[in-house]
Amino acid sequence: MDAPYLTTPEAAAYLRMSSARALIVFRSRHGGPQGYRRGNRLLFTKDQLDEWMAKLAETRKAAIRVRTTQEGGAE
Repeated sequence: MDAPYLTTPEAAAYLRMSSARALIVFRSRHGGPQGYRRGNRLLFTKDQLDEWMAKLAETRKAAIRVRTTQEGGAE
């Protein structure tokens, strides 16, 4: 049975990031996935991580559409 919460290293592995530190830095600079504090630990659910990845993918798609439109490409 899967644990309901993932630690930062587990969340980074789930997201296929290079390290837990990469996830921490991304959160501090770019507003990464929401998490829960439990003492000094930051915990995540898979649903939170999946939701964040979907939002990130949609944001990137929108940025590509804007750039393509500005460059005179297909709309």
